[in-house]
Amino acid sequence: MFNCLLIFLLSFPTAYAQLSRRYQDMVLLTVCSKPNFVGEGYHKIRIFKDADGISSTCFELPDPTTGKPPFSIEASSVAVTGAFCEFWGDVGCAGTPKFSARDGDVLGELKLVPDNYIASYSCFF
Repeated sequence: MFNCLLIFLLSFPTAYAQLSRRYQDMVLLTVCSKPNFVGEGYHKIRIFKDADGISSTCFELPDPTTGKPPFSIEASSVAVTGAFCEFWGDVGCAGTPKFSARDGDVLGELKLVPDNYIASYSCFF
């Protein structure tokens, strides 16, 4: 029994370091869909670094029933853990980003008028 406890105590710091490193390589965004759309609500999105240590994938947020992207970013969403995220009004991260958020930024009230959606976003570590 003592041997098992000793092995656990010796392996705990390694496991904790691996877990904390994983979360250092992550962005957590909370996305809130606009009212009056199917599937409205809050969605927590975890974005991890890819094998190259950078995530430049363009993520799109469409409503499957209408094909429109009925999502805005919740006012208290936070872009965390060393990332820089850009939010786009066009699918495919095309055109000019509407806004961006850096590590630790709390996104303020975003005045998105009807039909002015956040359609896609990309994050860089």
